[in-house]
Amino acid sequence: MPIDQWWNFFYLCGSASATLTGLTFVAITLGATLIKKETLDQIDVYITPFCFHFLHIFFLCCVTAIPNVDPRLLGGAAIVSAVWRAMSLPKSHKVIRVNAQKPDSEIDSWDWVTVIYVPAIIYVAFIAAGVGLFLFMPWAIWVLATSCLALLLASAKGTWDSLVWIAATIK
Repeated sequence: MPIDQWWNFFYLCGSASATLTGLTFVAITLGATLIKKETLDQIDVYITPFCFHFLHIFFLCCVTAIPNVDPRLLGGAAIVSAVWRAMSLPKSHKVIRVNAQKPDSEIDSWDWVTVIYVPAIIYVAFIAAGVGLFLFMPWAIWVLATSCLALLLASAKGTWDSLVWIAATIK
């Protein structure tokens, strides 16, 4: 399996995810005065998952950077990390559902897509890639790379939207 041929791609994705994690921390720090105790749950639901998505990508990219990495190790990392991250989706779903029922809610369908549905689909793809890596299937590295890129792009968009929403609505 030609994992070594993908080194540049995973290096770029890992670097981008680490940079975006850092930028998110900077944005939150600069906007710390906007965060109030009564809005902390909403901010946690809309920012924390994206930071963990970036860290998830960074972790998988670090595993691919291990010299002569065994595809089964990478497959196991993809499966375990995807299952671990998927376990956080019910909490996000519950908070979004509760907040969407409030009369003055600004939660729309895009929030459901970026916070729940897209990550869930990508986690399934990570699990499929992990199984494929265990079975030494040549398509598995493509699925892993596509999943990393999709989660990176979706999280960058979701983080931006969330930070703009926080800045616009919390006073």
